[in-house]
Amino acid sequence: MTSAPPTFDAIIERIVREVLRRLQSQSHRVAMPTVAPSAEATVSVQEKLITAATLERLPVGTRVVTIPQRAVVTPLARDEARDRGIRLEKVSVK
Repeated sequence: MTSAPPTFDAIIERIVREVLRRLQSQSHRVAMPTVAPSAEATVSVQEKLITAATLERLPVGTRVVTIPQRAVVTPLARDEARDRGIRLEKVSVK
């Protein structure tokens, strides 16, 4: 008995899971500021996948987060940033 070929949706789901797994396996370093956060504290995050968990690790008072130009920001992270008053700025990485 032969099994049916995977559906288009199943293939897409498998690809998305693999992309997310690879992005999450990248370095998860957050560069913390060397001074106490101020009203306009800026933190640089080098992760390629920005999630709500990424934002939860930020120091209290962070208002601006610079992220790599090609970083992927999850919808939940975008909502979390908006709710916390954090502006996400994409910058080119050298």
